[in-house]
Amino acid sequence: MYGRDETNHPNGFMDIEAFCEYVPGMTRGRAAQLRYTGKGPKYFKPSGRTILYRKEDVDKWIEDSARIGTADI
Repeated sequence: MYGRDETNHPNGFMDIEAFCEYVPGMTRGRAAQLRYTGKGPKYFKPSGRTILYRKEDVDKWIEDSARIGTADI
């Protein structure tokens, strides 16, 4: 739906690199900040340094951020 549509991971999971490529303007630092504040998409942490995002969760997070005007903020 957004960015590149290939996750290169089974079951539609994206690692942090694929997530940053998929979401326009996303950086590793911004993704970390979103995880810390709880404002980003749902993510999985199966091991110490591995972060995975499910494509449908990222798409939903992007869709939920839709605004009609600046007053919606």
